[in-house]
Amino acid sequence: MLSRSQLLGAGVTHEALRWRIGRDRRLVLPGVYALQTGPPSQVQRLVAAQLLGGPGSWLAGTTAAALHGLRSCSLALPIRLLVPRPQRSRRIAWVDVRATSLLGEPVVGRGPLRLGCLPRAVVDATAEGPEERGRSRHHDRSRAAADGQAR
Repeated sequence: MLSRSQLLGAGVTHEALRWRIGRDRRLVLPGVYALQTGPPSQVQRLVAAQLLGGPGSWLAGTTAAALHGLRSCSLALPIRLLVPRPQRSRRIAWVDVRATSLLGEPVVGRGPLRLGCLPRAVVDATAEGPEERGRSRHHDRSRAAADGQAR
């Protein structure tokens, strides 16, 4: 996963980037590209979400809680992302971006991922409500059942 600014900074021209989309690059989110044409993996989606949010963003809420190992939360879509203000809250495809001015909490690095600390992830996941966490688990079960039938 690379951002448009990373590709342009590496010398890829706008024209070359436009030409390669669909051939050997895939536009995953606005300004975020996969260097493959197939669907992104779960980790690639998480990285893409962070690239969308920019360098100060981090995974939050049920997404971060699931990555911290909380079994009551799942990595189902949407991916929850916090960004520093003055960016604004918005929903882009399968990423739920929330702006925050609470920037003092520690951010945990896990490979290419940045997660909100466990206490903040739990508070944010709780604020999302049980219906959203339940819908995520139900979605995962439904998806697993559909995948099993497709095989």
